Amino acid sequence: QLNEELEQKVLERTEELAKSEKKYRLISDNITDLVTLHEKGVKIAYASISITDLLGFSQEDIGRLDPMSLIHPEDRERIYQESYKAIYQQKDSLNIEGRVKKKSGGYIWMESSLKISYGAAKLDFQIQVSSRDITQRKRVEQQQRLALKKERELNELQAQFVSMASHQFRTPLAIIRSNVELLESFTGILYEYVNIRIY
Repeated sequence: QLNEELEQKVLERTEELAKSEKKYRLISDNITDLVTLHEKGVKIAYASISITDLLGFSQEDIGRLDPMSLIHPEDRERIYQESYKAIYQQKDSLNIEGRVKKKSGGYIWMESSLKISYGAAKLDFQIQVSSRDITQRKRVEQQQRLALKKERELNELQAQFVSMASHQFRTPLAIIRSNVELLESFTGILYEYVNIRIY
């Protein structure tokens, strides 16, 4: 009887685990974000199936991937330093942005949220990373920066034009005013001269 109870508990627990795994698979296979688990900070132990849609790599490629080599050379040192600093300071999370290489060779911008869990040993840690494609957002930001730059240049050009135009208008007006004053002065002298000659 004890043996039957034990077998029943094992069977129930196995069914619960199967249901839990089915839910987990349903979630992990249908999320659009890329979820990866890194052991000791480097090796990819797990990557969600969305790695294929986002980066073009298959599940079989995961074991051969060096995560740092996928980061754009211009972003690599910064991301390495930020990650190293977070781990050195025993932080439990970090958000970073950078360009990541696709299997095809092109790059996409990704925003990654890192959750770091530490073991007993100093270098015993795991990093769970959730990453999403932000390439479109970066394009919009770049377009906004360019539009703002053009607007600034246009404002500067407009200010220069107004300054030049007002100078150009002021100069002839100053000459005319000066000539009018000379004429008034000369007219006064001429009037006096004429009066003297007549009288």
